Amino acid sequence: MDPTPQQDPAAPQAPDRPAPPRVSERFVITGAVEAADFPGWIGAHGRKLGLELGPMERQGAALAFRAAGAPEMLDALEMGCSLGPRSVTVQRVDRQALSNEGPAVGFNSAR
Repeated sequence: MDPTPQQDPAAPQAPDRPAPPRVSERFVITGAVEAADFPGWIGAHGRKLGLELGPMERQGAALAFRAAGAPEMLDALEMGCSLGPRSVTVQRVDRQALSNEGPAVGFNSAR
């Protein structure tokens, strides 16, 4: 006798979970953030969090980029960036909500 229970194909299936909300934000990180390894560090952590990141732009003593994904993962990226690698000293992380309409133009795939 087979101990594995058989599933009735006519039985109701559990509903699929809805996709988590997705938001886009502009991050501006200020402080001593000129280290060459910081953009790559942000990219690696963003990918681990399942985020899509736009190109990094240096703006004086700041580093700016766009990020898109689940709100709680954007919060986690903010926390990670505020701690940063040893090569930087972050003073502030400012975030600004962006429009979520249309495709995420200019983003690199997080995969």
